[in-house]
Amino acid sequence: MSDKQKTREATVAIASAVVARAGNLDGFSDPELADLVNGFSRWPDQQKTREATVAIAGAVVARAGNLDGFSDEELANLVNGFGKWPEEEKARKAMVAIARELGSKGRRFSTFSTPALVRIANGLSRGIEGETAGEVDEPALLKDRLHKLAHYLQYAEDRLQQADVHAVASIFKALGKAQLLDDFGALAQPGLDRLEVLCPAPRFKLDNNLEAMGNLCASLLPLARSPKPVLRWYRKSALNLLNAIQPVVEHKIEAHLKAGQAERTSGANASRSPALSIYQVLKTRAVLKTLYRRPYVDGDQLALQARREELHGKTRQILDGARPLIDADLSYMAWNVIAEIEAKEPLEALDTFMAQNASIIQAQHEPASFDVHRVLQAMDDEPRPPQGDAGLMRLPVVDMQGRPLANEAEFRYSIFNRLTSGAVKVVAVQLKGTPTAAMLARTFAVEGVPYRMDLFGGSKLKPPQQSLTKLASQLPFAAEEAPSSKLLAIPYAETAPGTAFEQLSRAWAPFKEAYYYTQRRGFAAPPGIPDVGPHDYALEGCFKLSLLPDRPAGAVHPFRFEGRDGEIALRPHDGCGFIRASLAERMPAIARARHDAPERIPAYADKRQSAVHGAQHYPRSVEVAQETREKALAWLETQQSLTAEELFRTVTAGISRVRALSPCRPATNACRAGGQEQDLDP
Repeated sequence: MSDKQKTREATVAIASAVVARAGNLDGFSDPELADLVNGFSRWPDQQKTREATVAIAGAVVARAGNLDGFSDEELANLVNGFGKWPEEEKARKAMVAIARELGSKGRRFSTFSTPALVRIANGLSRGIEGETAGEVDEPALLKDRLHKLAHYLQYAEDRLQQADVHAVASIFKALGKAQLLDDFGALAQPGLDRLEVLCPAPRFKLDNNLEAMGNLCASLLPLARSPKPVLRWYRKSALNLLNAIQPVVEHKIEAHLKAGQAERTSGANASRSPALSIYQVLKTRAVLKTLYRRPYVDGDQLALQARREELHGKTRQILDGARPLIDADLSYMAWNVIAEIEAKEPLEALDTFMAQNASIIQAQHEPASFDVHRVLQAMDDEPRPPQGDAGLMRLPVVDMQGRPLANEAEFRYSIFNRLTSGAVKVVAVQLKGTPTAAMLARTFAVEGVPYRMDLFGGSKLKPPQQSLTKLASQLPFAAEEAPSSKLLAIPYAETAPGTAFEQLSRAWAPFKEAYYYTQRRGFAAPPGIPDVGPHDYALEGCFKLSLLPDRPAGAVHPFRFEGRDGEIALRPHDGCGFIRASLAERMPAIARARHDAPERIPAYADKRQSAVHGAQHYPRSVEVAQETREKALAWLETQQSLTAEELFRTVTAGISRVRALSPCRPATNACRAGGQEQDLDP
């Protein structure tokens, strides 16, 4: 048994004794409690160390507001230790209790040593990262204290000027993790200046092990790639510094992989989490390989290209040597980086990785099994509304880290859910800003299961339309967060070759264009009509279909739209689909939209103004423009006044708000025509 294993077993044994005394820890002094938490935090993967730390956290919470018995160093150890388990309520509340003691009205940051400030920053940032749990004001308090700590470091210039590599990297990582970008930007220059002094020094290679190299790479990553103006200013310095330290990084990894067991646990080649350290290096090198070029850094283009190729080749060598270690320790956490390194094109990364590692992925997360043909056989009857719970699905919303959001889950009928018998668990991902290739070519975990969100495009990609009030409230030249859109995501394991989902996709979405239409076809949103249930706007059964070619401008189309006042002057083009009015009336929602229905519900655009985009249905035409103008003027004469929103939308969208039937809802139009059926055989 190695020394590391002996230490772990001894720590677990001590933790078990603490757990046995939970609720009665008076026999421990304050320094002893802090030392215990500090020791337990070194083994966060052990259940007993978690339970013991939570027990001590409960004792700290019970003394909230009366923590004078702990020294500055002990409070720092407690914050750092509790931060290893921010999802535990007692640990989180203990951090909040300590955070209330910090700052100008409590213990001033100037009284803490620099290593203690680093541990506090680490703990606070972990608590902020888990902000979806607990009360709303908890992460806000933690973020405020971390902001004040950064503010103190901004004016206490000697702190960073005398800090070591570990301290600077840890402060950078904490601020980046907490998304305190203004504070990060304020400390970036003095931190980089210090690193530029330390990294070329002879002791740099000796004093910093593999774990320190991994943390340093990860800490500089936001400065190297962030598009935010407050950090982008330091991109060149960060890229040059990362490039300069890579020979040392490569040596540390090579030495660790070749070292014996004893050397891997202590000394210059050691790392408590070697897989994580190497993963951090690989992730950073993937970015460095992409951005180490003009205009981000200075230099001859050919020389920069040669360096990028050298980085890529050496990165592949590192990955090949460390792959077993990474796969064993990190599982799916490292898949994104491995896929990015191995793929020739960013958008191919997930598929390439899946093709090469399907057995590993499916061993960890088994794909769903369903029989589409059996479902279709069950639907092979006369068209009727879906029965029971068939096809009903709730669509939860998560952020880009897979954490559930407070948004109410969308409830709807989905033909995708119906065909897959609900076996494929779909989520909607709330995006931040415009989707990019890097954003799409990655997995993220939802309740421990890796998902991918690059399969379904469509209308959800359109961000919500901003109101005139929102637009008017924006300050000139202010950096506004772009309205966010959504993408649907499914478990990554479902997309392996040969799975039930992959077989369905081949038949259902065989072309690249399917990226845009499968979302609408498989997950169509319910109409925004009150008192309409999720089954009321759908039919299941055997339908007759006819595919008709586009008609030249002068040719007669077999369909004629008619309303109560006569023919509707619209000519269908590509993308329009129609069903018979008699068939449509089998839908409860359509039947209730008839004028003679006992409990009639308004049809689309009924008794309200609807926007008709003429350019979508007509070629360039003076006659259409004139008719649109006449309709608009006639409607305007009936209006007392236009709201600012109506005026803005009418002018900027180039549309006329007319009382017209929507050309996109032919079944509803037929019902509005008094039930007159367009019974035209193709």
